[in-house]
Formats: sequence, C-alpha cells, structure tokens
Amino acid sequence: MSAGGLRIVLALQETPGARIKASDILLLGQVPGAFQVARTIEIVELAGMLDDDRISAIVTWFDTKITDLPGPMQEELRLWFEVMRHGSTTPTRRRPRNEGTIRMKLSRALPALHRWAGQHTSLREISKDDVLAVLPASRTTRGVSGPGRAAGDSLWSCGAPGPCVKGLQERCVGPQV
Repeated sequence: MSAGGLRIVLALQETPGARIKASDILLLGQVPGAFQVARTIEIVELAGMLDDDRISAIVTWFDTKITDLPGPMQEELRLWFEVMRHGSTTPTRRRPRNEGTIRMKLSRALPALHRWAGQHTSLREISKDDVLAVLPASRTTRGVSGPGRAAGDSLWSCGAPGPCVKGLQERCVGPQV
C-alpha cells in the first residue's frame, strides 16, 4: 500500500489541496524504501490532484530525431508533430494519431529531411522538384517503404503548391506560387 507515500506527498505540499506534480512524487521515490511511486501517482490522479508534468516518451524520441536539423526546419516539424499528437480543429481538420503512426511517418521522412537539411534551412524552401528527387522511381516501391512515402504522402498535402504540413493550411510551410 502507498498510504505512507501519500502522507509524505501531502505533508510536503506548500498549499493544502493544491495539485501535486508527478515529477515531485518521482523525486521522493528515489529515497530507498520510501513508497511505491506508481501506486501513489495513481491514487493522486484518482483524487483529481495530479499535475502530470512528466515528459512523454514520444516527445523525447521526437526531439532526439530532429536535433541535427536546422532550427527553422525543427520548428516546422514541431508544428506537424503537435498536430499529429493532438489533432487540429482548423481546416483541414485532423484527428490525433497513434504514437506508432507518428513514429513511422517521421522515421520514413527522416532520410529526405536530412538530405534537404544539407541544402535548405526551412521546409518552406523545398520545391516540388526536391520532393520528386527523393521519391523512388517505382510507384510500387513508394507505397511499400522508404522515405518517399512519408515525404510525398504523409508530411505534405494541404493542397497548396509545393510541400506543406497537412492540417495547417493557415500556416502552410510550402512555397507560395
């Protein structure tokens, strides 16, 4: 049971009844034999008092994957990532996607993104020819694997000329012709 852990967490509150950060519970859990961290977090969450400030594993994974890309390209990809994770209610609308789907799409696009990063700092600079250059010659190959599917079909498709982050027409990163 984690009644002891709950008592410790509540006793350390500066403001009684305030929300408790998950990271604070995790820190207290580093004390040997203190209490069961997972159970304490679960109880605090059930009580509606949890402020879950832990960083999601997919956010950490995403940050490590784009760290070597140029700053503007990283920011444009972060926008895409947030829409994929949380969805968008603005036209064109998008429902939130499963973390596995996000990982797959970014993993497939990374070779093309790294190639473009050698010549461009922003996705706004990517032309139709740049996209076509990374697509496999065979449509069959494009549909099965490789960077072409994600670069051609997943990241870009808001309908504007050139590449653009799907679901964000008002903040399109494609070149405007």
